[in-house]
Parts: sequence; C-alpha cells; structure tokens
Amino acid sequence: MEKTPISINYDNQFDRSVFQFIAYLLQYPDKKWLQWKELVMEAQQFAGMLIYPALMKFLNELGDISLEDLMKKYVDTFDFNKNAALYLTYHLAGDNRERGILLLELKDFYRKTGFIMNNEELSDYLPVVLEFLAIAPIRVCSELFSKVKPAIEIIYEELKKTSNLYAHLIQSILIAGEMLESCD
Repeated sequence: MEKTPISINYDNQFDRSVFQFIAYLLQYPDKKWLQWKELVMEAQQFAGMLIYPALMKFLNELGDISLEDLMKKYVDTFDFNKNAALYLTYHLAGDNRERGILLLELKDFYRKTGFIMNNEELSDYLPVVLEFLAIAPIRVCSELFSKVKPAIEIIYEELKKTSNLYAHLIQSILIAGEMLESCD
C-alpha cells in the first residue's frame, strides 16, 4: 500500500471509534444491521479523517446491494476465499501448530492489557482486533497493529484484485492503522 499523508485532528489524536465502526461493518450482515442511511450518517463523524473517502466508497457500493446479495457476497468473500479470511494468524502462520501459539499469545496480550474477550470468536478475528484497537492505550495498539498489519495487507491485496467492495473497508483499516502509528 502506498504511503498517504496523515491527517491528525487538533489534539494529536484521532477518533479511534472508527475501528469500532469498521468492526461493525465487518460483521456478517443481517436484518439487525443499521439501515444504509443510518450507516452513512454514522460515518459522517469521520468526515475530517483520511479514512473517510475509503469508508464512503464502501458505503456507496453497499447502498446498491440487497441484504440477501450482501450476505452471499460476505460468505463468498470471507468464508470461501482463504486469502481473504478474517482470521489474521492464518495469513501469518497458515493452518498449523504455530498458528495456535500465535492465537494464545494474542489472547494473553489482550488479557495483560485488561481486554476481556468473550469466547465466541478467536483472538485473531479482525473485528475483535479492531474492537481492541478502539479502546486500548495507543502504544499497545500501535504495537499490535504493527504485528497484524502484514495479514491485513494480504487481505486488502486479495480483495483489491477482484474489485471487491470490502477492499475499501480493509483499506480504511490500513489508513487508520497508519494514523494510529503516527500517534505513538
């Protein structure tokens, strides 16, 4: 990914709730999802941030898809394409013993910072990582992001090849991650 100038707001921080918003958008879509107009309104809070154009590209494409088609797209994208799987250690270690060790290390990393996970998802599931990045101390987040960034880049490159609408969302994670690293 090419380097982009960073846009930091007035207090040398940025609104890390963007990570929670992206985590929400990366969930399996269902009828409980906010309506499209509500998502666009929610995204307006990030209008001054560098990630805003990528978020809006995703939301604009999302607005043209039925819920049923989006559900199929989600499954085809993240469940049936191992190169776009949302489990980050898979991209870092494959499906072997080393991955199990990385999962345990990540869970321990969360625990040491006071982040309590439910047992519904693995510790490397991208939306879980994003939830952590939204609330943990900046220095810890920067450290974690640098470890998982290569996996996120793999997902991004895979989705970009096929012009998948989720590529815009993954791109926004990479941009927000650069912003996070610049705050450290």
